[in-house]
Amino acid sequence: MLFLEIFLLPLVSAYAVRTEREIPILKEGDLTSGIGVHFTSSYAVAAIAYGNGTVEDLVRVDGNAQYNDLIRRWSDKNNFRRCEYPSTQERTQCQIMHADRELNKGLGYPATEDVGILASIMEEVKTSIERTLGIQVTAFQPVFPVLRGLNKEDVDDAMEHVGLDGINTAIKDHPFWGTHWETTASYAGAGFGLCNTWTDIRACVDEGMQLDYEEAMFLNFDNSSFAAALQFVHPIFAPKLRALETDFSLGWWNLPVYEIPRAKFWARIQEAIVDVANTLGPRTIPKKIILLGDHAQDPEFLETVKAAFWELLEFDVELLLQDNEGRDGLMLAARGAAELAMTTSYWASHDASEREEVSEL
Repeated sequence: MLFLEIFLLPLVSAYAVRTEREIPILKEGDLTSGIGVHFTSSYAVAAIAYGNGTVEDLVRVDGNAQYNDLIRRWSDKNNFRRCEYPSTQERTQCQIMHADRELNKGLGYPATEDVGILASIMEEVKTSIERTLGIQVTAFQPVFPVLRGLNKEDVDDAMEHVGLDGINTAIKDHPFWGTHWETTASYAGAGFGLCNTWTDIRACVDEGMQLDYEEAMFLNFDNSSFAAALQFVHPIFAPKLRALETDFSLGWWNLPVYEIPRAKFWARIQEAIVDVANTLGPRTIPKKIILLGDHAQDPEFLETVKAAFWELLEFDVELLLQDNEGRDGLMLAARGAAELAMTTSYWASHDASEREEVSEL
């Protein structure tokens, strides 16, 4: 089985996300629930899923300038540390970095400065969720943009620093149920890839094995960034990222007011979508287009998406986009992460032999 690789400062604000229904009372140690947190390029949002099928939005925490800069740096693949299988030249450097990390952790500090920045927003999210639910939070499933420079070790160390267990058991490394990517989480949040018989691990695996890889286009139009990703998704096997375009100058905050620069802004987004979609091959349409981000339903953005596919394929994607109606792009990935966290939390509460069926795939 291929598995997915992947200074505390005050944050700007944290507040509850309004929901239509009152959040149910959650008891300490409730194993039929799971919390998912989506760390975006400028904020984090959290949701909780219950075993009865209810999913509720919880809180939003806005990041500070250091957090925003961290996400930008992690989008650069050159910042990825190759210490699992280092070259001879890299081995010594990796050993030194590991020793420094362990020393800092032993002294009660974050493993690195970057870990401290991530831990800061994680702590704020954790506190806000606890305030909302009225219980102590010991674990949640974090998901991030597709960041080529993100090291899973940094995520694990940040969670450990703020007293979070993350997803316990080997299931946390599963490429679908233990995902760290917002693409896979939003796929689940849209209702795809989830088991009908999620309480039965073997049946869930068998159900997933009947499915083929599905090509999906993920378009994230958020406050501080735009991202287009083409990914082949499967509920059992590791996702295959075909293409990715991320631009931190094309977020909604950068949208010009005046007509000509505004048109150029949308033209750049259209070009990025065309470039990514074109990697599928000639006259090939993705099976799904999933929109996420705080401004996923912006009318001008939707028209730009349609124009991109018409330019590339002379195909009207209106029907594909209709699947996004009624979805909240802001919360989609957090909700999907919560669904996955609820499932893995349930599995983790059962005997080890059942868990081994998943971890050995």
